[in-house]
Amino acid sequence: MRMKLRLRTWALLTSSLLLASRNVHAQDLPDAYATIRDPVCINSIHKVHSDIDSRIGGLIGDVSYYDPSTQLTDSPYEKSNARVLSPIPSKQMQIKFGLLSTMSRGMQATTKQAEKNSSIIGSPDLTKKYAEQIISSCENVGSVRFWLWEYGISWSVDNNGQVLRDRCVDYDTWERRPLIWGEMFCT
Repeated sequence: MRMKLRLRTWALLTSSLLLASRNVHAQDLPDAYATIRDPVCINSIHKVHSDIDSRIGGLIGDVSYYDPSTQLTDSPYEKSNARVLSPIPSKQMQIKFGLLSTMSRGMQATTKQAEKNSSIIGSPDLTKKYAEQIISSCENVGSVRFWLWEYGISWSVDNNGQVLRDRCVDYDTWERRPLIWGEMFCT
C-alpha cells in the first residue's frame, strides 16, 4: 500500500514538473505546479491540463495560481482585480489556464491547437465542468479562468458556494470602478 502511494506521488510530482517546465510567459504570476503543495489540488489541475492537451488537442502555455486580492502586475486587468475579494474567505485563490494561440509570444499553438483552444473558450459547459472539478478539489481556490489571447471565460464561487460564470465587464465600466468578485474585464 505504501509503495503504491509513493509511486503515485512520484508520478504526480514528475508529471507536474514536466508540465511546469513547459510554462512560458505566465505574466509574472506564480506557477500553479510550483506553488501548490496539496496533491489532491495538483492532481485536479493536472487532469484538466491533460484533458485539454491530450484528449481535446489544445495547448496550454501556463497555469498560474494567485490571489487576486493581493496580486499586482503591469496589466490593467490584474490591477483592477487587486481589489477583488471572494465572498468565501477560504476561497480567495484563482487558477488561470493560459491557452495558446498562433499569435502567442514564445511557444505558439499550431492552427489546429488554436482552433481547439477557441472551442474550449466557446464551451461554457466544458469550462464550468473543469472549474467545478478544481474548485471542489482545491480548498482555497474560488475562481478558475481560461484565457486565450485577449478573451477568456471565468467561473467563481458565489456566497452560497455555487460556481457561476463571471460577468463580462466592458472597458468603460471597468475604468469607472474596480471589478468585484464574479466579474472579469472583457475586450
